[in-house]
Amino acid sequence: MKKRVAIPIEGGVISSHFGHSKLFNIYTIENSLISKTDVLTPPPHEPGSVPRWLKSLNVDIVIAKGIGHKAIEILNNQGIEVNIGVNSNLPDDAIDEWIHGALKTGENLCDH
Repeated sequence: MKKRVAIPIEGGVISSHFGHSKLFNIYTIENSLISKTDVLTPPPHEPGSVPRWLKSLNVDIVIAKGIGHKAIEILNNQGIEVNIGVNSNLPDDAIDEWIHGALKTGENLCDH
């Protein structure tokens, strides 16, 4: 099965604020292996712009440290699964943990 996973990036590490991230790693996962990684620039931050953009890229899953409640709602309504409060700092570590069913999540680091 093929899945596309988005992780917000800031300064090479997972961003603590989804909507203000300057880059996103978009991983294509096939048969539990990374088949492709794209580093893409999201549209300017406006309510709902990043979730709509991710949907247009056929993203299935978001892995984030912090994300606003409205963005979670929009993503979920589009059928995109959201993993919040990720402990990993490096996106490649987080995607590896997700692939192996060992991704640790916790408290949403965003307060809105």
